[in-house]
Amino acid sequence: MVGNYDKSKNLEQKKAAAFRAVQMVQDNLIVGLGSGSTMQIFVDLISERIKRERLHLSFVPASKKIEKYSLPFGLNLLDINYVDRIDIAFDGADRIDEQNNLIKGGGGSLFRERQILDMAQSRVIVVDSSKFVSNFAKEIIPIEIVPYNYRWTVHKINLLGFIGNIRGEATPFMTDNGNYIYDAYNLNNFDVTETYHSLKLVAGVVDVGLFKENDYQIIYSHE
Repeated sequence: MVGNYDKSKNLEQKKAAAFRAVQMVQDNLIVGLGSGSTMQIFVDLISERIKRERLHLSFVPASKKIEKYSLPFGLNLLDINYVDRIDIAFDGADRIDEQNNLIKGGGGSLFRERQILDMAQSRVIVVDSSKFVSNFAKEIIPIEIVPYNYRWTVHKINLLGFIGNIRGEATPFMTDNGNYIYDAYNLNNFDVTETYHSLKLVAGVVDVGLFKENDYQIIYSHE
């Protein structure tokens, strides 16, 4: 079964990287399933392997979108609240810097993706070559914020050197948690760890799309 995942000039690279990731999956595992177009390709390929090899796998989805996408494939999907472990998690990334720090949240699922990655014993990031940058200056960093008093939250974020927009603006995009996304960027380079913690201290911020290098295995294709 072939899904209608996003088309782009990097589609072949995404397919190649997803294929490599699928080969890492062993039988009888609980697999964390991230979000995004590369993860949709991963679902296509892992479902074919399950049928071909009769694998016994369960999956914990990181978003309603990837959950909905996975349903027609007949994957065994688990509620994260009833899972005490995730053996291996696969996810994509919007950007990766030279220190292997990540920007995530382009699809709006950064909070749930972090939960999946945090629970996983092994973490694999699957990307194409367009995701690599030297640093995160001028790169959009999604920040999930609660709707209540969001203008003040944005003001406090901007005081830390960021500018940006509420995603969707007049009709704000809503995350699976019922929150807004503030797409922010800084014109200058910055320390990822320090900036993450500073933003997290702002009242109203739920999560920040900065993921510090943390034993991620990065799989990519440049072919």
